[in-house]
Amino acid sequence: TKAVGTFAYHLPLSDNEQQLNFGVSFGLSRDRLDLGNMRNIDFNDPSIARFNDRGSYLDGDFGVSYTSKGLTVEGAIPNMRTVFRNDDLNYANKPTFYSAVGYKFNFGEGINGISLEPKGVFRGIKNYKNLWDAGVNAKGKHWKEKIISSLS
Repeated sequence: TKAVGTFAYHLPLSDNEQQLNFGVSFGLSRDRLDLGNMRNIDFNDPSIARFNDRGSYLDGDFGVSYTSKGLTVEGAIPNMRTVFRNDDLNYANKPTFYSAVGYKFNFGEGINGISLEPKGVFRGIKNYKNLWDAGVNAKGKHWKEKIISSLS
């Protein structure tokens, strides 16, 4: 369970759609294991009890991006608590950072216009090797939905 408040600021850098964007979220989190949905579990395992007894904690996320007419460069630090504190070193599956670069290409104009946006992502997950992802978003001006394709 998590409840957060978010603030974002967009700093125009020029008249031709260049912008620096900042965002920060802070809030209260409480992670728990739902023992009712687990199978083959040892209910006497002390690490399970310690995990559920941790209580609520303050956490936050920070992100920054640069956008221009076609280029987008992004970076984020989710779960900032893990950056500044080392009390949950044994827990895995927490994102540690996110970075991405993408460029939107526009083909055609008006109703026949199509945009393709390839994107490369480099991200970290605690206790795992860093991951590379790549994908493409495709959208037509008259399409009801966009097409997303990705590779990890």
